[in-house]
Amino acid sequence: MSNFPELPSIVSDIDYKYANIEFSEFKSMVYEGGKIHISHIDDSILDRINEELNHIEKSGLKDYFLLWKSIIDFCKSNQICVGPGRGVINSSLVAKCLGLTQVNALVRGLPYQRFFNPRAGFLPSFSLDVSFDNRERVIQYLKDLFGEAHIGVLAGSNDDESDTSDATMYFSPAGSGVVISDKALEPTAPTLEIECNSDNLVVDFPVKYLQSLGYFKFDIFGLKQLDHLQDIYSKNKVQIYPETWDDPKVFEYILSENSSEIFPFHKDNMREIMFEFDTNTLESLALAYALSRPSLMEYVDGIKSIHLKEKEARFLHESLYEPLESTYGYIVYKEQFLEIIVKMSGLGYDFADMMYRYLLEDDPQKHTMQFIEQCKSRGIQDTIIQQVMSELISSQPFLFSKAHALGVVMMGYTDVWHKIYTK
Repeated sequence: MSNFPELPSIVSDIDYKYANIEFSEFKSMVYEGGKIHISHIDDSILDRINEELNHIEKSGLKDYFLLWKSIIDFCKSNQICVGPGRGVINSSLVAKCLGLTQVNALVRGLPYQRFFNPRAGFLPSFSLDVSFDNRERVIQYLKDLFGEAHIGVLAGSNDDESDTSDATMYFSPAGSGVVISDKALEPTAPTLEIECNSDNLVVDFPVKYLQSLGYFKFDIFGLKQLDHLQDIYSKNKVQIYPETWDDPKVFEYILSENSSEIFPFHKDNMREIMFEFDTNTLESLALAYALSRPSLMEYVDGIKSIHLKEKEARFLHESLYEPLESTYGYIVYKEQFLEIIVKMSGLGYDFADMMYRYLLEDDPQKHTMQFIEQCKSRGIQDTIIQQVMSELISSQPFLFSKAHALGVVMMGYTDVWHKIYTK
């Protein structure tokens, strides 16, 4: 059963390109988009698309996807370069079919429940990267669509716990959150004006409470790292993203001093990991990026020893080999947490995602007992279950999003690809 809240009525009231589209037409858009954005469509791809579509229909998310597609369409029609995909949106294959991300979620092993979980009580998180100077143009598009009074930007949008009214301490004009409201934002939400961003109404309220008040939020990031790709897009009108992500010339360039000024390969920690592991796939680049985060760097020495065959990877149970093989037996990604739950217990990804989220809220009892009992029913020893639970609980606060890591390294890969092939 879906717990998704209804979208504010303003979404259905606006007159835009995709207004009043029936779900059957939406499905056709997805299938036709798949032919364009996915190089090879087989039964597994179709099954995944149909599974997502089924949950999108039951959860009433069609208009949510279409609104986001209209933003992407606006960017493309106005020569605004968008990133390859940010965060959990990369976990949706339907998003790939609609051109909202460059990531093939099925090929990259990303469960869509990390993006939208039919059992959850919140809307999916849509995020977009645009070049720094174009963020305000995208916000203006939303103002034109919904009306100035219904659009605000979040103060401290990257800090969900913030509740201070002194937003000048943490607000940046390049912050991400854009709030859309059914009613005029003032005075229905705490708002304030900030001199450095006087064209926008600023909402000073913790993110996690906005949805309960009838608002929803998109994240639109203005990134200087996209400026180079924006210049290429504006001047040459060439295809921005490559057809494939396994070009040996690109990886050779990345593993050279030539990439020392390219985001994210410029980071000293990441460069050291890339060179030590002879990185030559998109997944290995994503792993290097994830491991360069301070919270995960303690894994590097152990992973290096396994990579160099100085010791063997450790798997507490045979069902963990598939989820953890690519990270040498270590739990690095949030997606791996879900995969472990599914492989060990046989429970679904929607359950695994809810278990992950309940651990975040310091409420482990609601789902962990069901997981433990299900594992026991499958003949897994209690000592192994307890060891796995201990590792899941201790690692969970530090895990990184593989979906996000892939989007970041694809941005850098694309930059290198153009340096090699765009004259």
